[in-house]
Amino acid sequence: MFSNPLGSRPAAGAAAANVDDELRAASACDAYRGWCAGLLATALAVDLLLAVGLHLRVDPTGAGTIAWIIGAMLAVSRLLWPEREHPRTADCLGVLAFMWLATLACGTMATIGLRLGMPVADRALLAVDRGAGIDSIGIASFLADQPARFVSAMADSYNLTMPVLGIGLLVLAALGRRLEAWRGIFCYVGTLWSACLISIAVPAKGLGVWFPKELVARLPERSATYAFGTFEAFRNSADPLFSLDVLAGVVTFPSFHVAMGLIILAMCRKLPLLLIPAGLGFMLMICSTLPIGGHYVIDLVAGALLWACWFSLSRLLERDPHLKMARAAIVTRSRSASS
Repeated sequence: MFSNPLGSRPAAGAAAANVDDELRAASACDAYRGWCAGLLATALAVDLLLAVGLHLRVDPTGAGTIAWIIGAMLAVSRLLWPEREHPRTADCLGVLAFMWLATLACGTMATIGLRLGMPVADRALLAVDRGAGIDSIGIASFLADQPARFVSAMADSYNLTMPVLGIGLLVLAALGRRLEAWRGIFCYVGTLWSACLISIAVPAKGLGVWFPKELVARLPERSATYAFGTFEAFRNSADPLFSLDVLAGVVTFPSFHVAMGLIILAMCRKLPLLLIPAGLGFMLMICSTLPIGGHYVIDLVAGALLWACWFSLSRLLERDPHLKMARAAIVTRSRSASS
């Protein structure tokens, strides 16, 4: 019956909280984007140094077109970034461009890095598994003996992990969940960059080198051996030719597939309807990593730890006091403009 003179305060408080959330998300996303740009600039510099230093022959077919497309996407994203009217378009273009660029730049780094001739680590990685009491080959054989539909589903889950991650990032950005979209691409770029650098120092062909012929025959074609051709060409050939066609995923240790699966789970952690199917898909993909991906169990552990480091860093960046100062500066400018 009586009006409450304080009735507008909760609404005002909620509005202020929403504004603070938006500012927090914007400043954190800006930090993630800056880190991604720096990591990818480093990867491209390493690519150039390796190619020139190792006198590598390069076939640039298709690279120019891809460079123009990625450059245009990044430019449009950057132009739209400050505009409040088009944040979702800017985010969609930005995360997609960074994912594409990271895949190419870091994949190139890992492939050319094989030319450095570091000792192959397959025997050591298998010994680590066995030292922990794990029969990796036995597990792969057991999984290969499962019904054909299950084996086919494992292969699909392994091959579709990256496309599912890319679609998930775009969906989050399109829905306005920009903080989680940019956190996802930050973890993607960071884990891929780290995994590729580690793989240069610890190259390995994968568990498939130990598979008996009868086990290989029970698996889908090229399972656990899909990167053998590229690995041999760039490690042992006298004068290999690099092109975009040779990029085949030569990283065994650590497992980047595990990292991608965890990124997907983290993206869905606040979306209950998606978390359950994402979890089921993750478990199926984990089963596929040995027989289909040719990973050792230690690869999976290392991939999970690598993701955990980058996800933890994303949380630290989100709470960075410098970001709080940036938000305060934005608020101050907004108040000055309104007055």
